Amino acid sequence: MYHLFKNSKLRFSELQRKLPYVNKRMLSKQLLELEKDNIIHKKIYPVVPVKTEYTLTNFGKSFEPIVNAMETWGENFNQNSKRDH
Repeated sequence: MYHLFKNSKLRFSELQRKLPYVNKRMLSKQLLELEKDNIIHKKIYPVVPVKTEYTLTNFGKSFEPIVNAMETWGENFNQNSKRDH
């Protein structure tokens, strides 16, 4: 979701590049769950090779303040942990 907030729409291969530690099967599974929960929308284009794009739904976009707050918290945590060491 974080990468979709920052990029508005992404293809599967772009998501794979942005998440190098997530294998293809797990990424597919998580995207399917997000789609079932109406958080993301999957658009398949009728071309060869198949082109698939993922975007946030309006419901998914409603999570943006939460994701932004988590990003800010993470940045603050990293700064504080660097000071403590």
